Formats: sequence, C-alpha cells, structure tokens
Amino acid sequence: MKKSLNVSGAVKKLALVMLMLVVFVGCGAQEETQVTYTTNLNGIEMNITYYAKGDIVTKQTAKNIMPYDALGVTTAEEAEAYMNSIVPADTYQGIAGVEQKIEYGETEAVETLSVDYEVADLDEVASLMGSQFDGDTNSNKVSLKLSAEMLEQSGFTKVEE
Repeated sequence: MKKSLNVSGAVKKLALVMLMLVVFVGCGAQEETQVTYTTNLNGIEMNITYYAKGDIVTKQTAKNIMPYDALGVTTAEEAEAYMNSIVPADTYQGIAGVEQKIEYGETEAVETLSVDYEVADLDEVASLMGSQFDGDTNSNKVSLKLSAEMLEQSGFTKVEE
C-alpha cells in the first residue's frame, strides 16, 4: 500500500478539522440556525454543518468524501487499513452524543461524524485525537461564531443556501 507524507498529512488534518472545537460561553437568541462549511484538501472533500441556537452550537455534523486515489490506496480493504492506522475504528464508539462511521465503496470512502453537544461531555470529546479547544470545557458550550472563524482560517468556505 502506497502512502505519501502529503496524503497522511491531509488525513491527519481531516481528523483534526473534524473535531476542531472552540469552547465559549455565550448567550443570544434561541432561534435555530444551520450553517455549512466546505473545503477540498488534496482531493478530500470535507463538509461541516453546525446547528445552533443563537451562538451556542447544539450539534455538529461532518461528511468527508475520500477518493481512494487521494488516500494513495486502490481498494476498500487498503483504505480501511490506512484509516485505522491513523484513527482506529473504535475511537469514537461508546462516547455519549458522538456517532461516527465510514462506509467503504468501490472508489471512495465516506465518513460521517455527528456530535450532539446537548448530550456529549466536552471533556470526553476533548480527549479524542484531533480535538482542539480554546476556552473552558467546563462551560460545556461551543460558540458558532468562534467555530466558524476557526474553519475559515483553516481554508473552509461558507456554503450559501
């Protein structure tokens, strides 16, 4: 199985971005909003959607489409072994409020990740590989504004609906 440092770096950045979180206590209107951000990193399409009430994120979902050629592999079996070498398959299992799965097709893998912040314990989520927090996890709040700013600084663009 061929792996390049560039691809490995891209997949590691993918893992980091999937759980990139900014914790911030805030208040605001309780109107439900939804905002999606997208980027393409070395052929890997990443989409992150935040659901929020005011500035407080209640849920975050991610869908990542990883063509095998972007991973440097040619089969589903190679892709699964490669992904497990970076983030073991059971990493997200058993964590309240967190669901993650990867479906391996003929030419690409599709990963979906969901974090329900109304259920999840941020200290537990913070312990996952790739998590990045700025602030106090004891507040158990995630700021939509700060999360969006962090994604934009990482090269994501807002999807206009």
